[in-house]
Parts: sequence; structure tokens; C-alpha cells
Amino acid sequence: MNKLKLAVITGSRADYGLLRNTIKKAQLHKKINLSLIVTGTHLSRKFGYSFRDIKKDKFKIHHKIYLNINQNSDIGISNQVASGIKLFSELFKKKKFDLILLLGDRYEILSSAIASMIMKIPVAHIHGGEITRGTMDEKIRHMISKISSIHFTATSLAKKRLHQMGENPNNVYNVGAPGIENFKNTNLPNKIELYKKIKIPINSSFVLFCYHPNTLEGSKKNLKEIKIICDAIKNCINKYCIITSPNSDANSNLIINFLKKFSKSQKKFKFIKNLGTNYYFATLKKCDFIIGNSSSGIIEAPYLKKQVLNLGDRQQGREMSNLITNMVIDKDKICFALKKIKKIKNYKNITIYYKYKKTSDIIIKTILKKKINIKKIFYDF
Repeated sequence: MNKLKLAVITGSRADYGLLRNTIKKAQLHKKINLSLIVTGTHLSRKFGYSFRDIKKDKFKIHHKIYLNINQNSDIGISNQVASGIKLFSELFKKKKFDLILLLGDRYEILSSAIASMIMKIPVAHIHGGEITRGTMDEKIRHMISKISSIHFTATSLAKKRLHQMGENPNNVYNVGAPGIENFKNTNLPNKIELYKKIKIPINSSFVLFCYHPNTLEGSKKNLKEIKIICDAIKNCINKYCIITSPNSDANSNLIINFLKKFSKSQKKFKFIKNLGTNYYFATLKKCDFIIGNSSSGIIEAPYLKKQVLNLGDRQQGREMSNLITNMVIDKDKICFALKKIKKIKNYKNITIYYKYKKTSDIIIKTILKKKINIKKIFYDF
């Protein structure tokens, strides 16, 4: 029996957290020969060497693709994409995979998609068809979708958008949000373990702050905005604030350096380089509410019935639960919103767009039964 030679590529703690359950199912399946390829911030000390989390989950890492991830200027990112295309192409030429499975919209993932296309290996893409107007990630996501032969979307609207982009409806499957499936299949640390990890007194209330750079803006505006947000949080709520490190985007160094310095000067601000998937989910579940512009505030937080203060336009265009309040980055308006947030008692009228399905089972079943071809025809309505 010929096994499907499947390569799964992960470049950050974020996409790994979403791919983890699918990786597990693929690793155990008798008809799949899995190769796990790790790249991006997983291999960076600055971002917490998150490849260690993969090893803790007892997954074998078959290949590592090192990029100069610490160079996150515009030219630095361009160089990483170029280097990624070269290194992935060399690996793909040697290993001759049948299918590459990718998730999301990161530039290191784009480089692997381009290499796959050039080396004539079909791509399966998760989380395509979504809109995020405030970041270049949207363009990257759409580029990966156009390279891909098969698609696994998180919502029915995302599925329709891929049809609109010329993708054959027979190759687009709405499988739900993998992050929610992963949450339901994750053994969370207990309360004592969690509070020890986030370094605050047991039973203290806290908020979760996840903020990534606006990649369509310059460094000055990004730095100005993070200062405004931190000032608002410091002055307008009396809770601990758990801060996660941003992605390795353009201008992320500025934000990381500021957050490190700021948290050292403020007793109730705790900057954590890498929580890891299990502790991040536990923090998300236990926090009072979420502040920032992370996709987890749009996708997983409403499922957990958490209120979210979504700042700026990074996530604009995504389907938004009514638990989410969109805010411009203005100190007075953020303060007003922070003071207004109260615990919701009645969840009957809550809208949730990102639903739980057996996402990984659908993905595995589909890639095994479907004949996936590198040749694509634009599906013209």
C-alpha cells in the first residue's frame, strides 16, 4: 500500500496551536507518511524556542528550516521570503512529497507555498478566504489560496469568498475553526500551575493583552499606538495584565522591546515570551476579558464567552461576535470601554461565527480520498 507522503509546515506557536490536532491524527494514520517541517519563530530564542512545545507533545520534527527571523524590517522580511523559497525548494526536490499542508497567512508559510508551486507539489490550505484589512497578512493569505489546490475554511462566508476568487467549489470545504477543536482536545494545566506560569498571586483577576504590529503602518505609528494602549490599561483598570509576545512581523522588535521595559516598571504587567498552546488556552479561559488585536480574540474568545476589546483595524473584515467591541486607538475611548466592561450574565443572544466541528477528521479524510492535482482551472462564475 502506497502511503500519502504528507508534509505539514508550522512556522509559529500560533499556527502550531491550530494544526496540532491534525498533526496528531496524521501521525497515527496508517495511510499517511507524515513529515513535520518546523521553521520561523519556532527556531528563535527571542521568541521562546517554541519548537520545544512540539517536542513536549511527542511529535517528531523531521526537518528544520532556519530563517533569519530576528531581522524583521521590511527588507529583512523580503530576504526571509527569498531564503525560504530557496531552502524549501531544495528540501522538496529531495523529499518529493505528495502534498503540502499549510495554515494561515505568514510570510514564511508563503515562501513554502511558492516553493511547492515551483516544485509541482499540490498544496492544501487551512483558514483561507478570510479578510483582515489592517495587515499585509490578508494579501499573503489570498496568495497562498491561489497557489493551493484544496481548501479548508473556518466559516461558510470564507468558503464563498474562495468561490469568488475562482476556486472550484468542489475543492473548498468548510471544516470549522481548528483552534476551537484543538481547545476541546487540550488538557489544560490546573489553576496552581497556571498562576505559577503567569507569575501572579493565586485567585487574582487578570486580563489578557495580545497585540501585534500593524504591518501596513510605519514604526513610529506602531510605537505610538502601543504606548497609548499600555497607558490606558495602566490607568483605567486595577487588574493584572498578562502580555504575550507579538508575532515576528515588521516592527515587532519595537513593540517587544517597549513591552519588556514597560512591564518591568509596572508591578501588575507580566510580559511572557511564550506561553505555549496549553498555557495560552488556560490563560484565555481564565482571564476576565481580552484586549488587543489577535485573531484568537476573534475566533476562540467568543467560543469561550469572553468579551474582547479589539483595537485598531488589524482584524477588520473578519466575522465578529457581538462579544467583541471594536475600538480606535485613543486613550480616552479605550479607558471608557475598559471601565464599561462588565461580566455578562445572559448569553442567549450571543453570536458565534467560528464553530466547533471535527476539523482534523474532515481534513484527513478529504486529503486521503480526493485526487489532488497541481493543475488548476480558474472557476469562472
